[in-house]
Amino acid sequence: MQYEVQDAEGNAIGCAMWSNYTCYSCDFFCIATIDAEFSKIGTEVVVVWDDTPSRKKLVRARVERFPLFDLTSNYKYDMETIPHYGG
Repeated sequence: MQYEVQDAEGNAIGCAMWSNYTCYSCDFFCIATIDAEFSKIGTEVVVVWDDTPSRKKLVRARVERFPLFDLTSNYKYDMETIPHYGG
């Protein structure tokens, strides 16, 4: 399902493709693409959740980096440094 992302004035600036709740930070989040001029971290936007034309919910949101978590990236982690069974 896709949801529209709007600026403070109600102009469409992108779309959110996926939303979920995370127990890690007890927050809802959604993955979205937005116009570059609104991509500064901390920018307030509105996500329009609608599962039917008659039921719309405006959700205030804030632009954050992805991934949300402040965990160390394992992108270049050397897997051979992890102890493992060699037999």
